[in-house]
Amino acid sequence: MKKFKILCVCGAGLGTSLMAKMKVDKLLKEVGLKADVEATDAGSVRGQKVDLIVTTEAISKALGEIAGVKLVTVRNFANNNEFRESVLPILEEFMREGKE
Repeated sequence: MKKFKILCVCGAGLGTSLMAKMKVDKLLKEVGLKADVEATDAGSVRGQKVDLIVTTEAISKALGEIAGVKLVTVRNFANNNEFRESVLPILEEFMREGKE
């Protein structure tokens, strides 16, 4: 099975991105998917080979589209249901892709 790379991105790479990383790790465990998950700042995203970026609306707008990368925007990282509903469908898609 392919190992995916996920970046959790915020302005400084410390607060919101670390919270997102913990939540992504929990969802990955739940669905049984292995992935490298990193918390990082917006300035470090370009040039990285990555499958998914999880970020805020403001950072999403600043990053724009990145070829070959799925981008999930979460409005409220503290809202577990919103985070789950935003990220889980992509992880499930990765599960299907990884089995092919």
